[in-house]
Amino acid sequence: MGNSFPPEPKILRLFLDSSVIIAGLASRIGASHTILALAELGLIRPVACPYILTEVERNLAKKVPEFLSASPPDGQSELADG
Repeated sequence: MGNSFPPEPKILRLFLDSSVIIAGLASRIGASHTILALAELGLIRPVACPYILTEVERNLAKKVPEFLSASPPDGQSELADG
């Protein structure tokens, strides 16, 4: 009968815009936070272009600059790996 193991599920790649990232970081509830939590668990793979990441950083710097001091240094974000 051969191998009867089910195929390994593909991880969904999901493009995140800046509003999803910021809302997910700002709240512990809601769809945006759930998306970030699923990404952290490895159940989805978040994708964002460098422009989006720059927009997130710029908006966080304006609204909550203390948040950026806790963020990883440039070039270490997994979101840009796409």
